[in-house]
Amino acid sequence: MDNLMEKFSLLTQDEKQKIYNLVHGEINIYQENDLLILDNHSEPMDEHEYLQVKNIISKYFDDKWLLIHCNLHCDFPNTRVWDSQYTRTHHHITNSNNWNFIPFKVDDLKNKREKVFLFYNGSCGDRAVHRLMSFHYLLEYDILNKTLYSMLEKPTQITYDNLNQYDSFFNSGVDWKKHEDFFEQGPYLLDIDLGENDFIDLNNSYSSTPVNSLDLPLSHIKQTYFNLVTESFFFEPYWCQNKSLFDISEKTYKAVLTQPFIIMARPGILKYLRGKGFDTFDDVFDNSYDEIENDWERFQAIMKEVKRVCDLKQETLHELYLNCVDRIIYNQQKFLSYEGKI
Repeated sequence: MDNLMEKFSLLTQDEKQKIYNLVHGEINIYQENDLLILDNHSEPMDEHEYLQVKNIISKYFDDKWLLIHCNLHCDFPNTRVWDSQYTRTHHHITNSNNWNFIPFKVDDLKNKREKVFLFYNGSCGDRAVHRLMSFHYLLEYDILNKTLYSMLEKPTQITYDNLNQYDSFFNSGVDWKKHEDFFEQGPYLLDIDLGENDFIDLNNSYSSTPVNSLDLPLSHIKQTYFNLVTESFFFEPYWCQNKSLFDISEKTYKAVLTQPFIIMARPGILKYLRGKGFDTFDDVFDNSYDEIENDWERFQAIMKEVKRVCDLKQETLHELYLNCVDRIIYNQQKFLSYEGKI
């Protein structure tokens, strides 16, 4: 068997450094049988980045290499697409005491809820401008009080700079700093705070230390009917070309496991979930937003649907939710049935 790592050392220093940058570190390059593995399974990689890897590696290795990544839209030669966040979430919930409440017991879910949406947000910084925008619209619609919301990190000037850059394309005419006082009073915490190494359990909500965005307390589910998910990516990142970025995170899978959901993400995320057999509650929500390629139009469609749902009467919300309970349990069973590989 050829020593492919020794062969990798023949790359120029510039080539090696570019590969290290693209796969997030030297540690992610190793040999497995007769293949050189470039393991970028935890990060999405767009077509342009894939071509950079291919152009360098194929000069030395012909077809004896494999790039592992989690961009579900980029299934190219010498790649293996891995929904690593499903695997990560599955491993955690099947091994953590913090998830001992699934599968749900139907009788535990019959009480009326105080809020309509559970609305978790980690950072509102850098690329997560869609979270700032969501808060802005919820405040404008006067329905933020109908959500159970968190914001672990408030927006920075970089957030506003990035938002202005996006807004230069869609010309919304919105004063995004209108609610700046609200953001300045952040962060807004529910069950956890950011610690130096681990999340901090603020209210003794968990049996063990909560793990990086993978946990949620049952009490939040019992306070809310639905989940408004703000995924890691909503807008096409500046470094991505040809709308080729599509990944899914633990944020979505936590919602799939616990509640009916609306997902603020790249287009096609609901189509992907349906393809895996999950119920996306198309009769509960107007999910046509999932097909809208234009980011600004998709955002507006999502917020319009969130407002419509929040404006429903309590009795209607409760009846809608009760009709979904068996389907939530179905999603839990479907999630577990893949046994860590989807």
